[in-house]
Amino acid sequence: MRRVLATCLAVLALVGQAQAQTVKTMILEFGLVGVWADACGRPASIANVHTTFGLRDAEVVRIEDFGSGRPKETWNVSSAKKLNAETIELQMNVGPVSRSLTLRKVGDKLETVTAAGIDSKSVANDRRLPATKGAPLMSRCS
Repeated sequence: MRRVLATCLAVLALVGQAQAQTVKTMILEFGLVGVWADACGRPASIANVHTTFGLRDAEVVRIEDFGSGRPKETWNVSSAKKLNAETIELQMNVGPVSRSLTLRKVGDKLETVTAAGIDSKSVANDRRLPATKGAPLMSRCS
């Protein structure tokens, strides 16, 4: 019985490592690693969020910098699915909070197509954000 349990735990660990490797590979192949913003030359703010996709240990993270005086949000990317050559869908979480994010490449820029929380309420949909006049195209800053 112990041997079966140990084998099951080892298989689960390998599956987790394989999934992390797949997410890392997808993010690297899609070209997301780096800092992205609407206006790279301007400081981070609510109107000019600096978004970083990076690798932390074996995990892929998305860090949103809203500017001075505001805490950064660090999301762990748990899955990535390439929808086509220009579009990728990410599943992310911060503790118990989950978000689905769809990004599209537009030339050398990045566009948020949809972003939905765990309750599936859309934060961004078809390039229209409730709090702004539209989702800006982000440029790679570094």
